[in-house]
Amino acid sequence: MSKQILRQTLILASWIPVAFFVQDHVCWVCPIDGISMRPTFNPDTNLLWRDWVILDKLGFRGLKAWWAGKPESLFKVGDVVVLRSPLDPGKILTKRIVGLGGDTVSTRKPYPSGFVKIPPGHAWLEGDERFHSTDSNTYGPVSLTLIEAKVKGIIWPRWSGIPEGGREARIHPSLANMNQIRT
Repeated sequence: MSKQILRQTLILASWIPVAFFVQDHVCWVCPIDGISMRPTFNPDTNLLWRDWVILDKLGFRGLKAWWAGKPESLFKVGDVVVLRSPLDPGKILTKRIVGLGGDTVSTRKPYPSGFVKIPPGHAWLEGDERFHSTDSNTYGPVSLTLIEAKVKGIIWPRWSGIPEGGREARIHPSLANMNQIRT
């Protein structure tokens, strides 16, 4: 009997490295805290209820090494991503991609200019809740190497994909016909 328990324990323990590998490099489930992405995440004001999401982490570790030529190919405007804060690398943020390298986006205060052209290898990220989000309007374009994962869907308390959303159009009428401007 004790040999059988020891064997089952060793088999179970042998899967621990696999679980850590999957968590770090493939996918993971985690809760979303805060209100900067409301109403996409945590639409209710109940602070006891948080959305749980599934993260796609495949290919984001070592982004510089894997996609040194064109990292923008991993992303599209509208993707919701998890990243390390450019201001405090110990913090993890969730934001929506508004523009990628080469795009020109309109900005909000406190950003010092009304428009910004995003450099290659960077993205413009914003929270869906415009009044409660510290985002690219505060710290500027963000290096794609800070992105840890893409949010693929909400799994709790409601099973759903990531709804389209983000900021409203803020394009100056004289620039409305320019294709490279993202809103």
